[in-house]
Amino acid sequence: RWPLLQALEASASEDSPPALVATTVKAALAALAAKLLDIIGDGKSGAQVDEATANQRASMAVGLLGVYVDGFARLQQLSAMQQAWPQVCAATHEAEALPWPLLREVVRFVLLRPMEDDAAALAPQGLAQSSRPSEAVLAAESNATRLLQMPSTWSRRLESQGAAQLAVPWLACVDEANAAYWRQWEKLVGIFDNTLKHRSAEAANSGASGFDSAFLQEVMQLHSVLHDNLQQKFTTFQADVMQQVGQLRFDGESSAFGMALKEKMKDPQWPSQLGIPSESSLRSAADFIEGSASSGVLPAAAAALSRVENQVREVVCRCCAEPVMRILKDYPEMPEWNLQSDEIAHGPLQCITLVPEHLFSLMPQLEKSQEGSELQWLPAILEASVDVVVDKVMKIRELTAAGASQLAVDLEYLRKVPDALGSTGGADGAAGRLKDLLETVEYLALQQRRKKECMAQGVTYVEETRTTVPARNRTAERPLRLAMGLS
Repeated sequence: RWPLLQALEASASEDSPPALVATTVKAALAALAAKLLDIIGDGKSGAQVDEATANQRASMAVGLLGVYVDGFARLQQLSAMQQAWPQVCAATHEAEALPWPLLREVVRFVLLRPMEDDAAALAPQGLAQSSRPSEAVLAAESNATRLLQMPSTWSRRLESQGAAQLAVPWLACVDEANAAYWRQWEKLVGIFDNTLKHRSAEAANSGASGFDSAFLQEVMQLHSVLHDNLQQKFTTFQADVMQQVGQLRFDGESSAFGMALKEKMKDPQWPSQLGIPSESSLRSAADFIEGSASSGVLPAAAAALSRVENQVREVVCRCCAEPVMRILKDYPEMPEWNLQSDEIAHGPLQCITLVPEHLFSLMPQLEKSQEGSELQWLPAILEASVDVVVDKVMKIRELTAAGASQLAVDLEYLRKVPDALGSTGGADGAAGRLKDLLETVEYLALQQRRKKECMAQGVTYVEETRTTVPARNRTAERPLRLAMGLS
């Protein structure tokens, strides 16, 4: 149809207005779009194709992209197109200059797939039999550093293909590809997690404490790599991506292809129409570029990095709290809970005194790991230890008055440990949780005595109204009520 367009251009006059050329161009593009649909389909499939098929579709997508970029540039050079080009680009029910199937193929195979391949090549690998965990961590850090230096490479690749106006899909693809990359780190975390579970099972069978300072050091090294080193590099990566996006938008604004894409994206539903890499990532990218995003740049990747860091943090805390689990393994079955006596307990049980001894023994290693870092491990480890204590308390099946007195003494002893260790967790920290649990035990013990007195006097027992019930202790309160006969 190019000769026809040239002929119309040459004869353009009042009798042959530019609108006629625009209509002809639009009809030609509609015919091309229909032909493309027969060749490439709707472009919605392709996420799970084999490598050979992916390479073939990628080559076709690159070729088609070049055809459209160059073809649009030639069309726009027609004098009749100077004012009519936006009209040509505007989508209608009858025709669209840029068909969605083409854009889906381009985004998937020209933008997203190469990024995914780069990320997959640099993903953390499993531990070889001859390697130490520390070596695997350092190798993973090195590869992550290389990946976080690639935004300029990805943007140059897009610019070289003349499609800089695809800045929004490009940003969404960077976000999705990097989110997928950080999820691959979960496999490395899983190795440490499984090792901890295996050692915990061995400790349960052998009666050992289950604590290994060398293993703890390796897990803390992994956390330091994520929290201190890679988090800082990821922040630089985000800034680099923002710079590349700005440059891509600037370079693509004046091109014919860019103008066509801009017209297409005026449709509020364009993210769902494109759908690749995902509607949510496209909307997040568009909101960020428009300045209306509240989650910042690359929200999916940032969330994935934060999630894997939290997983490592959890392994560290479990590693430190594992000995507390071993120390208190028989705590729910202690004979003191069933004592039929009115005597008041005067000291904590021996197993309870071993808990702070273990926590104090961790301090040198924790303090060493915190050098040069803003992270403080102690509050999180105390929280994990309190979780163990609460779990054991909830498993006590029967509490007499003497047993409740003993439990209160134990909790009072443990409540002072965080302060002794220098933790400043406040009301929501470990000490605050133990204080709330202690108040619950003391309140229920009082009601237990009142109920016993009412029964002795033949008076109907009515529980006193409790003014405040900490929400976080309601779960523990129910089994305690059962144990004290107050349900």
